[in-house]
Amino acid sequence: MYLRVGQVATERKVKDDSVVVVGVPGTDRLTATRAGQLYHDNQLQYPGLPIVMMLTNSKTVTKKLGEKMPWLSPKMQKGMEERLHEAEVQMEDIKAQVAPLQTSNVNRAKLFLDYGGKVQGGQELSRKEIDEVVRAVHEALRRERMMTPPTKEQVRNYIREGQADEQTLSRLQMVNPAFGKLIEYAELGREVEQIRGELEQVSNLQRIMATQSGKTHGLNGLEVVVQAVSAIKSGNVPHDGIVIDGPEVKVYRYTRQMLKLLVGAEPGKQFLCRLDAIVGKEEGNGILVPFPFRAANGTNLPEELRQRYLPTEDFAAYAMVLAGALTNILLAYIRAGETVHKGMEGHVGLLIRSLMPANRAIQTLYPEDLVAIPSQPHLAAEIAARAVERFKNGEMAGLAARQLGLTEKELSQEGLERLVSLQNQVMPILPMDVYQLATTNTRKEVTEQKLRTTEGYINKSLNSPFADIREYGKLQELHGTFTRQRDQLIQEGRTVEKTLRDEFGVNTERLADYEARVEDAIKFFGEGIGFIRHVFEAAGEAA
Repeated sequence: MYLRVGQVATERKVKDDSVVVVGVPGTDRLTATRAGQLYHDNQLQYPGLPIVMMLTNSKTVTKKLGEKMPWLSPKMQKGMEERLHEAEVQMEDIKAQVAPLQTSNVNRAKLFLDYGGKVQGGQELSRKEIDEVVRAVHEALRRERMMTPPTKEQVRNYIREGQADEQTLSRLQMVNPAFGKLIEYAELGREVEQIRGELEQVSNLQRIMATQSGKTHGLNGLEVVVQAVSAIKSGNVPHDGIVIDGPEVKVYRYTRQMLKLLVGAEPGKQFLCRLDAIVGKEEGNGILVPFPFRAANGTNLPEELRQRYLPTEDFAAYAMVLAGALTNILLAYIRAGETVHKGMEGHVGLLIRSLMPANRAIQTLYPEDLVAIPSQPHLAAEIAARAVERFKNGEMAGLAARQLGLTEKELSQEGLERLVSLQNQVMPILPMDVYQLATTNTRKEVTEQKLRTTEGYINKSLNSPFADIREYGKLQELHGTFTRQRDQLIQEGRTVEKTLRDEFGVNTERLADYEARVEDAIKFFGEGIGFIRHVFEAAGEAA
């Protein structure tokens, strides 16, 4: 796969098993994972996910700049000029629609009248009248249970002042689509300023790049830009000013600005940008390579990124805390209300799969053959569907809370939904090796249980005067098969443990005591999951 960032892609195909450094969803932290976990079914798991990248060979970057940027392409420059004119015309059209909102608080208040309040006449509203409108609107929105509705303060400030940031406008847009015009106007304004700035840079850089005749300190125009790219990659700032035919042109500065436009981030030795897509070979051969992570707690990361790096061992422990909390809740739910199938506690993974979207992490950690109810697929489907329904309507949280002896406040529907949501966010990012090790250990435990059962039958057969020699032989053969399977699983586990240690710096022995990290996990993810400390305490007492 090739990864696209902004307007460019990686130079080479990124192997699925290569280690990359990415953002932890919902936080400002970074961690290491496998590149193949960034997508599922040829779609990014998290569009816009931060990733640490580097620029490839300076000459390759310069060549791509020439292909991508308009200073060598009159056609692209003309396209920019046409887009600038189009955006300016669109702004003028929208300006006529939004101008009344900028001059009158009455017009602004009218945008909310579908949700309550009254506006009489064309006179400016007093503060008291505005407050009455705000109260009516807020009460109506509360009744509708709208997701992330605008706050009272946001509505009040907009009606009074006519100003709001884009986050506020996005919320207000749920109240009245007309607010979308204000967002569009602001976006067009930024685009116009950006294109004007780019065209100004183009006119300067054309003097360098348009021909090979203009020599600069013995270098042609392309070589000057190669030097600028090399300086950006090394983190060194060279003498910026180059005299071309009299005027001084800021080659380094403009090259840096153009690279920033292409990748959507400030370029440097290593830099943080955002993934936009998985692309095919036709869009590859770009200018980027993923940062080559080395396992020793991210020590080869630059200082400004190292401070944000979350070691894989810590991330794995926190993810296991989330998984352990959810497992305890589902076990309590099973004991309280899911009695259709005897031994259902051994199939808790079936319920977890039903609450999570299908992805590699879920399929690896809870494989079908380990969580299914043997020979009863219809029953398994019925139990899973009922679990989803009870999760959505709040019955699951209530049953589990009562079984664990917790109050509704200690284990609420909102808390359970947040826990599942967090699991959905973090599971795909944690290196798959962690799940492979967990599944291998589970299979080993299952195989060892089969071994113990088989040994019991063998001993019983030996002590029986009616022992069937053929049956005894079958048991011995079965015992040998289970022994080989166990030994193979032990070896597979050791291999994965070595990989985690060598490539991610993980000591798997410390992960066994993940429950000691509950408070650390709550601190990392926030008190929104603080209720899980009660879940672990209650589950421990029940055990």
